[in-house]
Amino acid sequence: MDDRFQRLRHARTEKGFDTAAAAADTFGWNRNTYASNENGNAPYSYRKAKLYAQAFGVRPEWLYDASGPIRAGGPGGMVPVKGMVGANPDGTVLFATGQEAWDLAPIPPGGTANAVALQVSGHSMRGLADDGALIYFEDQRTPPQQTCWDRSWSSK
Repeated sequence: MDDRFQRLRHARTEKGFDTAAAAADTFGWNRNTYASNENGNAPYSYRKAKLYAQAFGVRPEWLYDASGPIRAGGPGGMVPVKGMVGANPDGTVLFATGQEAWDLAPIPPGGTANAVALQVSGHSMRGLADDGALIYFEDQRTPPQQTCWDRSWSSK
């Protein structure tokens, strides 16, 4: 994929969106603008590449200029550290910071490149997570499966 628009289309379809309109609607983007970015009629900026990359789970550098791998993760790969978290002795979260990735950490055992991490700050969570420890999060929900419970039940 030599062209920026081709990488954008690839990222969208790999994320499971069949159409540009479906992706635009999901993320609240203008349909015409996104479609023009994806079909090559309107080149997008690096700022837009960062927005699209976050939505589709790819690296903005890859999306914008094909620099490096499509994702930071993979076997032996890395995931973003999105901020810090601290708690008081009873476990109540006192603060959580971050949104933009500011560091990278190894993918945890059993995790995927979709994981993110928070770094523990302070000694208030001893035994659970010491100062400097990483707490990983990953959305691993699966869609509901069709079951055979579609029968009507009636009492006799």
